[in-house]
Amino acid sequence: MKPYLRIPAIILVILASSTMASIVQAGATADQIINALKTTPCISTSQNSGGTFSYPRITCNSHKGASSYISLPVPEWVTEPEYHIVGESFYLGLEPYRGSEGFSFPYYRLTWNEKVRVNNFRVELKSIAIQPIPELAFNGVLAHDPSMDTTMTLMREPADLAKPALRSVDDWGNKYYEGQNIDTLMMSLFARKSSYHAADPTTYQGEPAYRLQVTSYYRIDARVSWSSYQYWIEDIDTVCVPGPTGGGLYNCTLNDGTFGHYITVDNSHWGALQGGHHPGENGWQTIGIYSTNLVHWPNNRNRDHLPILVFQSQPLLQKP
Repeated sequence: MKPYLRIPAIILVILASSTMASIVQAGATADQIINALKTTPCISTSQNSGGTFSYPRITCNSHKGASSYISLPVPEWVTEPEYHIVGESFYLGLEPYRGSEGFSFPYYRLTWNEKVRVNNFRVELKSIAIQPIPELAFNGVLAHDPSMDTTMTLMREPADLAKPALRSVDDWGNKYYEGQNIDTLMMSLFARKSSYHAADPTTYQGEPAYRLQVTSYYRIDARVSWSSYQYWIEDIDTVCVPGPTGGGLYNCTLNDGTFGHYITVDNSHWGALQGGHHPGENGWQTIGIYSTNLVHWPNNRNRDHLPILVFQSQPLLQKP
């Protein structure tokens, strides 16, 4: 496959499969633990690449077994008209598929024994489209069938053809997805040969089709919050009680003159609730850049490309 629009290939540093961060050390104080929660929302992150019936998922592995995940949007295509004919311009658009939306940000109680307890701890994640190629206002890299260099041309918008409307993730009404005005792309194409001439054809509707690959890029941000926390208060007293020890010894005297012995009483407990942590929009921290090459097809399956089916003419129905 060749980079589409003759845009040179680029290399991105992908902070994806095994991002690691500082772990709270065993000897950390309660204040150090609270600070680590604020500065390190994810101890590690991982990516499930998705498949035919599932979508790529980024998981934040946080402290004490807490975790959250968010799915990356995958694109689907829209076209006008439905059937493409040699010698006639057509629109081909890419937009995020709403069905790929998904996330889970559960609440946890985190406890460090005899140090601190954090209530209703949660890590939220946000998917933000990023632009990998400066020359193309789109959050993706396109690669096309090599035969399209000579059989397909980018055209100006045809005046006699209605342009399909595209929907961004910003139209989903979900604050955990941001399109940045770059998560849709509309192209006007003109084919000089049918897709029977594709060098690396795929199959669509039982016919050979040009193959177009789309790799979408996203930045994932994270923020933590909790409703309250409590310090462990160590309260150990030595008190005098009546009577001898188990060995028959007396080592103290009560206020009324009664002889007794000393015992240790542990009254340690969790202290009063301290304030919560709700950082708002300033609390987001970037945890990595991730990509997916999945494209959603009309048959509710995901594949690593989309097909461009071009017929020679309406009467001949795809004969070369």
